[in-house]
Amino acid sequence: MLVALVALVVFPLGVSGGGADAELVAADREMAYPVLMARLLPAGLLGLLFASLLAAFMSTVDTHLNWGASYLTHDLYRRFVAPDASQSRLVWVSRLSVMLLTAMGVVVASRIDSIEQAWRLFIALGAGLGLPSMLRWFWWRANAWTEIAGIVAAVSSALVLYPLFPDARDEYLLLAIVAIATASALLATWLTPPVPDAHLEAFTRRVRPPGWWRDLPGAAPRRAMGWLGIAWLSGNAGVYALLFGIGGLLLGSPVPGALLVLGGLVGLWGAFRGSEAFRMASAPR
Repeated sequence: MLVALVALVVFPLGVSGGGADAELVAADREMAYPVLMARLLPAGLLGLLFASLLAAFMSTVDTHLNWGASYLTHDLYRRFVAPDASQSRLVWVSRLSVMLLTAMGVVVASRIDSIEQAWRLFIALGAGLGLPSMLRWFWWRANAWTEIAGIVAAVSSALVLYPLFPDARDEYLLLAIVAIATASALLATWLTPPVPDAHLEAFTRRVRPPGWWRDLPGAAPRRAMGWLGIAWLSGNAGVYALLFGIGGLLLGSPVPGALLVLGGLVGLWGAFRGSEAFRMASAPR
């Protein structure tokens, strides 16, 4: 946020002049960050920041490659394809998974022209995966295929809808992706066998989840869902209020900014109190 504000001061919108740097930033506002790096930082700090950005990029890439390979190897291949696979075979599967994920990343990256497009795709995938991923914490019927179907549907629909409708509003595309992913997850849930009762009971005894668990031992009372909902709403309201409140203070709107910051703190306090009440309501009797 601070770097963006500096960019607006150094390269004001709609103001001509300022040399090649200003023309570059005017043509592509996402170039403001590297242009400011080159203009404002001395040689030592510029190299340090550039190296830190490369390190952050590489750490993110290798984390997701290893993370994704472990999912494909243990949660997909070993569980559904070859439960008795040897360790040497699993190692080879993980290596092939890394290569596959790298190739997929290159293909997706080659189709993205800006950070804005990357964020749009990322938000679309997260929106499509949200409901299928949450079902396993509240509903006994959800299984592994619930999330697998949701993931495949979200990724496929996002890769199809965004290139097919480049001028459509983001909220419409997000709504379509959520609907497709949720419907696919629910369909896969009902078409596949449920999780064995022994696994469900072990899960409820350990996690004590609220929701719909067929009165399995250890499940939290359904009334605890109310406190969980209060904590969730208060937390979201608090985070957004703090976000816009701090922005208002930085942009010279002290009164609305201070009120939003105060409301954000109240929202976070409500989230804490709601989570404490949920913990008490779901505690073993």
